[in-house]
Order: sequence, then structure tokens, then C-alpha cells
Amino acid sequence: MKNKRLWRTLLVGIASLGMLLMLPTLSFANKSFPDVDKSDAHYDAIMKLAEKEIVSGYADGSFGINRELKRRHGAILFYQALGLSKIADIKERLSRYKDVDENDQYAVQIAAVTPDIFAGSGGLFLPNDEMTREQMATTLVGAFGLEDNGTNPGIHLDNVGQSHRENVKILAQHDITNQFDDFRPKEAVKRGQFATFLYQSMITSDMVQEVPEEDADEDKPDEKPSEDKPDGEAVPDKDPDESKPNEDKPSDDNSNVDKPGEDKPSVDKPNKDNPDKEEPNEQPEPPEEKPDPEPEPPRPDKPAENKYTTVSYDISFNEAMERQRLPKVDGAGRFLASKELMSYYANPNNIQKDSPEFFQFLKLSYIPGVKASQINRRILADKGSLKGTADAFIEAGKKNDINVIYLIAHALHETGNGQSALSNGLKVGIDSNGRATYVTSENKDKLTKIKKTYNMFGIGAYDSCPKKCGATRAYRQGWFTPEAAVKGGAVFIDNGYIGRGQDTLYKMRWNPVSPGDHQYATHLEWASIQARKIQEMYDLAGLLDSYSLRFDIPKYADQPGVSKKPTGERRFAIDKSSQGEVYSTSSRLNLRSYPWGEVKKTLSEGTEVEVIGENGGWFKVKAKSARKTGWVSSDYLTKPNPLRVVDITSSLNVRPEPNKKHSPIGKLENGDLVSGAVDSDENHIMKNDYYKIIYKGKEAWAHKDFLKEE
Repeated sequence: MKNKRLWRTLLVGIASLGMLLMLPTLSFANKSFPDVDKSDAHYDAIMKLAEKEIVSGYADGSFGINRELKRRHGAILFYQALGLSKIADIKERLSRYKDVDENDQYAVQIAAVTPDIFAGSGGLFLPNDEMTREQMATTLVGAFGLEDNGTNPGIHLDNVGQSHRENVKILAQHDITNQFDDFRPKEAVKRGQFATFLYQSMITSDMVQEVPEEDADEDKPDEKPSEDKPDGEAVPDKDPDESKPNEDKPSDDNSNVDKPGEDKPSVDKPNKDNPDKEEPNEQPEPPEEKPDPEPEPPRPDKPAENKYTTVSYDISFNEAMERQRLPKVDGAGRFLASKELMSYYANPNNIQKDSPEFFQFLKLSYIPGVKASQINRRILADKGSLKGTADAFIEAGKKNDINVIYLIAHALHETGNGQSALSNGLKVGIDSNGRATYVTSENKDKLTKIKKTYNMFGIGAYDSCPKKCGATRAYRQGWFTPEAAVKGGAVFIDNGYIGRGQDTLYKMRWNPVSPGDHQYATHLEWASIQARKIQEMYDLAGLLDSYSLRFDIPKYADQPGVSKKPTGERRFAIDKSSQGEVYSTSSRLNLRSYPWGEVKKTLSEGTEVEVIGENGGWFKVKAKSARKTGWVSSDYLTKPNPLRVVDITSSLNVRPEPNKKHSPIGKLENGDLVSGAVDSDENHIMKNDYYKIIYKGKEAWAHKDFLKEE
């Protein structure tokens, strides 16, 4: 997901879907395979892809449904499915691998998917190794641009490799895998499994444009893929504010003005689609006459008294912060936050009682006293399909022990104030196989039991499949009225967090009972953002003065006092593991005060910089010639006079002198790049069979047998 330009290219390539997705030694199958039976969980996916000429079988006519997929075959599959083309710099692209070169049988395909989908490990592509399920998950997330939608799907990730966990979670979020108890991440993926994963990913990404509507919402088989960042999968190029600025390079006019980009859709993003148009032979319903507005109830003589409860936790504040898992500055999840910024947002003392953010302590469990007439008049009167549904919200809140105002605010946000297609009703019927299928003009005559469905919380409605997926989910749940959708949707909301004791936004984000576990988001400001929305709803309803609210304010042991919010560079953690490494700029490059911050200076091409630290693909560097420090994107840095570590089975010792008499001062791993020292003629300096190198900003030596000049 790092290269968004590649992603746009892939979308264009997928549109035609006129290419084969097969291994070089395979022949195209005639849409039937002797080893693929209709009872098989992967049958539908295999046959749909075969019909599109996206997958094929072996020369003997079989599909090889239970054969394990090799990594080289995975590269070929993505190459064909995404409509990629042969790149010009195959040799250069493959130089990162010591086990694949431009003469390899699969060089064209492997080069094309490097490094945006595959990036290898330790300088190796490992073409003959089996692709594991977690590696497959990572490649799918990268290839199809799948993004974290902010929800917690509840999938078990403890046995998933650290680099793949986020990607496996993303597959679960998008309902591409249902193996929540055990994803079996280390197992090799089978061809049948891969077909299902591929097809579901294409549907989720809205890439199977010409799939007939009656097939678009098939019930998914039991087997789905998991995600894992394979071989160093790249993250999306997003800035801390979730919008992509102009560029890493300075603009030609040196204006240094960041251009706005595409905002990443959030988990709460409402469906803005309009309802389906009525068929020509259907008459529109006459406009409903609006009754005279009811008179406003008298204001109370004095405000209702809110209840504030301080809940003490035995854990110290510092320990709770130490347990947090990779808190992020931005909603896109790219930049790791500094401990100072994390402590600011997590410290209850920094959240003032008279601020909207204080509503993150509001108890989201049910509170009696809300009147339906009041809600219908003040909040829902002009809210489209939600008009007059207050009784349903109150009943749902009471039954599921959910705060009614929170529930309404959630629904209003998801439905775009009751205007979305899902909330106004979409038709779904049953196809010949008994599956719930979204109704279109092309398939309506083939479906039976057609009913209008409603979905008020966007359950099952992904950004890539909002109407079809959300409507068919509603059909299966029996949500055939707005009220049924409200009551049914509330059950899903309760099961995740509120019903488990995390009944405030603060607890959902920070979970003081068990910090670092079962937390709704990594974005530090998530609870504050949601709190402002809830407070706005209470204010809109006119209930702040007449409705008694309950707040649970956490208190940790040794909780610090009020502090100021960190700004600028102080928001970002600085990883110093690469400190001292030396790079050169590959083009003119902006030196910024912090990632995507103000430009301090424009560095010319070839400027040598020394690394101070890094975060999210950006380096804090010292530009020696400019005598300035700042942040630059690592995408535009190269190792000066690079040497690559090769053919080492363990690690390569770095020594202070060109001999073994001195103890090593560090180590390099297979595939690592290091800068070589050069003489006045730009030739690498060698002595006693050792290359002179620049290691952590200082001169050192490493044996020539394990270094290759790039």
C-alpha cells in the first residue's frame, strides 16, 4: 500500500480482466475441473475466476485444489490478476535478491511485484518456498489496497508473526477470513484456498466489475485468507492528519505548499449512496403531511445533577503506558507516537470537565429517562428513514444496556442523518441456490421472496461493498423495517465492547483494566473525536440541562497532573536503531521540521545526510553541508557507494581495523546495504581483504568475501 500510484494502475488493469491467471506450465481449463466438486468450499470462487479466465488448471485438466502454492507462483498470480506489465529495469529491481536474477524463468513477474507486493527477506526471494497463509494475507492487503477500517474483529493473532498481524486483522475486518480462533498463519496456502481469498479480495475491493449481481453476494465459504505483512510490506503514504500532502520532493516553483489528497475513510464513514430509484411503473408515495410542531417543554428551574464517579485502578499510570501497543499519531496508523503525546491523551487530568472531550467518560450503558416524543421531535424529526423511530432506539438501548443517545448518534452518523441507501431500504431476494442476493434490473425476475431491507448501523457494509453487502446482511438478519434494523443492530454493537465492561469511550480506547489488550483503536485521539460527536448530540437534543448523565473518570496510581499537549516534532517517537547511518539524496528533497511539517530547507541531489532516528518511513537526519537537522522521506535516500552483504549464513562482523585481532563493533545481516568508503577516484577502499565502510557514522571494516559492490 506504500505506492498509491501503483494502486491506481492496478485499478485500470483490473477493469478489463481479460488476462489469464495461471502458472507458466499450466493450460487453460474449460471451466470444469475433475478435482473440484460442487460440495467443495472453494468451488464457487474457483469457477467464477475460471469463467473470467483468471485461473486455470494443469495440463491433465485438474485444478490442483489441494496443491500448496509456491512463492514464485504467487508472484505470477498477482502479476496476471492485476494486469501488470514487464518493467524496464528488471535487473536493477531484482538486484535485491541473490536467488533470482534477470535470466530466471519468472524474472518478469517477480520484478513487477517487487517491492510493492513482495519484498523478500534478508536479500532472498525464496521462489521455491511455499507461501504461508500469513504471507499471503500481507500480499493480498498490499495488492488490493485493503485498509484498516478501525474495528476490532476479534481474531486471535498471538500465533501470527508480528510483521503480519495488522494485515491478518484487516482481512478479518473485511470478512475475507472467518478463521478467528486460529488463522493457521504458518501453514502453506493451498491453490483452492488462494482462489477463495483472491476472489473475496477482488469483491471487497470492488474490482470484479462485471460479476453478475446475482452472484455478487454469495455466502462466503468457511475458508478465507489471513493477512500478514510478507517480506516487509509497505504501509500507505499517509500523513499524520490522514491526508496526503504534495510530495517528498520540492515543487518546481518552490512554493512548498502541501496539496490536499485523499482522506482515508474512517470506520464510522456513513454510506452516502442514494437509495435505488423506483422502477418506472411504480408510483411515488405522496408527501407526508407534517403535523404542527409540539410546543417546547418548559425548561427546568435548575439543571439536572450529573453523577461523577472516580474509578481507581491499582496499576500505575507509567505501567499502563508501557503496556500500550504501538500508539499512533495518525488515524492512518503510519507514525508511531511519542510517549509524551500518548501520556497526554491517556491522562484523565488533561480532559477538562467542561469540554466536549469529557464525554469520553460518559457511561454508555443504559440510563432511563429519555422520552420518545422528545427524541422524535428534537433529534429525529428531519432524519429521513430514522424519523419517528425513537421507541425502537429506547427499546434497543434498554434491552442491550446501551446509552440511547450514543446509539442514536451512532446510527445518525452511519446513515448520513437517515439519508443513506441502506437506511431507506434496498431490495434483496433469494436466488436459485437459496442465497440472499441484491436485486437489480437484470436479476429481479430470477429471484424469489424479494423484500426491502434496512440497515441502520452499516453492519456488513464495507466501503468497497456498501449496498450489496449491507443489504444482504440485513436480509439474513430479518431487518425488514427501520425499527427491526435499529433493534437488531444494537445487539452487534453491544457484543463487542459495552457488554464486556468497556462501557465508556475511554475504556474502549485505553482499557485501564488491562492496558494494551482489546482496545478499539491505535489512534491516540480516537476517544476524544468520538466524545465530541456524542456531546454534540446531547446538545442538539437539548438534554444537557434536563438529563442526568453518569460519568466514570479513571484514576491510576501515581497519575500525573495536567500537562501541555506536545506539538510539532515532539509528537513523534524517534527510533534510533539506524542512528549514524549515512545516505545520499537521490533528488532534490525537502528537509522538514517533522514528517509533513514545514520545509526548513531544500537539499540538492547528492547531499549526504547522517541518520539521527526514524519513524514511519521518514528519517530525522543531519545534513552536513547545510548544517541543519530535519526530517526527510526515506523514499528519496540511497546509500552512497553501496555494498550489499551476500552469501553469509549467520551475520557479518564489523571490525574497527582490517583484521581479526580486534573484537567486532557490530554486525550486518544478509542482504543489508552499507556505505563503502571511496578514494578520490571513487573507487572502494580495501585493505587486507577488507572493505572500508561507514558504519553508524564511523569508519569501520568488513571482509570482502561477503560484500558485493552495487
